[in-house]
Amino acid sequence: MSTLDVRQILSAALRQRPLSERELIRRLAVCAAGEFTAMAAAVLLRLPENAAEEFLERLVEASLLEAHGIDATGAPCYCFHPLLRLTAASLEGFPAEGEVLRAG
Repeated sequence: MSTLDVRQILSAALRQRPLSERELIRRLAVCAAGEFTAMAAAVLLRLPENAAEEFLERLVEASLLEAHGIDATGAPCYCFHPLLRLTAASLEGFPAEGEVLRAG
């Protein structure tokens, strides 16, 4: 399997998500550096924390995001697989943002 094949497979998986979710995924992929919590994602995505957490859990269930332990406050942390993050961030039509999000 070549790099292009992996990118095509990941792109297809991302494009199966509803448009509104794809925009949120792209924003997280561009702005989230390493691990992040639902609270940090909520701030970035301008969502209530519980809505952000539900969204992140849907991505975990779809294998588009990884649950990655807990932070110092006991909040679950999430992260993208590096290849998936790069693929999501490179999807066309997403405005670049200069913000970088880090947990805690």
